[in-house]
Amino acid sequence: MKSKVKYMIILMILNIPLVTAEVKSPPYPLKNHYYIGYFGELISHPGITLSIDHRISERPGLHWNHRSEVVFYLHRMHHSAIIFYQHIGPRFTFSEKKSMDILLGLGYMHSFLAGDLYIKEDAMIKKTIDLGRPHISPSLSIGINTAQSKFGMHEVRLCVFGQYPQNGILIPHLALSVSRRIH
Repeated sequence: MKSKVKYMIILMILNIPLVTAEVKSPPYPLKNHYYIGYFGELISHPGITLSIDHRISERPGLHWNHRSEVVFYLHRMHHSAIIFYQHIGPRFTFSEKKSMDILLGLGYMHSFLAGDLYIKEDAMIKKTIDLGRPHISPSLSIGINTAQSKFGMHEVRLCVFGQYPQNGILIPHLALSVSRRIH
């Protein structure tokens, strides 16, 4: 029995180069790019965004991107929110230093009131902890990417995202994102 196990282990070790030799890499490099930047609804609602871009496929002048993004913003005197997005869409490459993309996404938003939360309990009003409210957040964004040798790759993105349900309806938000690629 022990000799059969040893024989099987030896065959598996010898077979490793054959298995790895059969795996073909794609003709283009699949790269992840990491971005950090400002995200805000106008200037009065500042926030931060962290994102990872992953190239799914590529043709000359066009490739498909998948983006995972975490956004936090503060709507002064109203609410703050954290959003986890998944985006997908085409990126059109004009030159080595310029490109444009259109991304469609869906995310989970969790918002918190900016002030104290009170509830009525047993004919008394009590202050309570705000655990936040969940929302679905669809989004559409158009981004322009430019590479400058001195400052690296920058991205400017105009975003329209929704907050549903908010009083039973979908509330649209307009935001501007300015990011820098950090890797």
